[in-house]
Amino acid sequence: MAAQGIQFLGVGVSGGEEGAWHGPSIMPGGSIKRLNSERSTFLKQLHSALYAAMIITYAQGLALLAVASDKYKYQIDLESVPLIWRGGCIIRAALLEDICVAFRIRRNLPNLLQDPHISRKMMEHQGNFRSMSSYLFCKFFTGWKG
Repeated sequence: MAAQGIQFLGVGVSGGEEGAWHGPSIMPGGSIKRLNSERSTFLKQLHSALYAAMIITYAQGLALLAVASDKYKYQIDLESVPLIWRGGCIIRAALLEDICVAFRIRRNLPNLLQDPHISRKMMEHQGNFRSMSSYLFCKFFTGWKG
């Protein structure tokens, strides 16, 4: 795709117009060559990309809950939501504790990706997220055989 001048793929982030102007901006893209063909390294890169995807997923979900809470006057305490999720038998991610801390420090956090600690985690994993996103897009949506 780079030969065709396509370097980045735009990915929507929940939040509507307000999120587009004031929220995080994510542009997956990057060199597929960056991905290692050695199985163990490729799996580490995939794990890193999935971790970044989970951060984005939690950020979007919590942003939607915040909007619904405001609109319908639910008075949802966003710090307690990850604690409830962590109390279940399926979701036990350590990331949930970091999310609780982010909302404990800044109760009216507009978006999880605006928390410095979570943002640093995202930045650590964004290279693999971008490369893996490009790879998967090319592989499954364009018929590329590489």
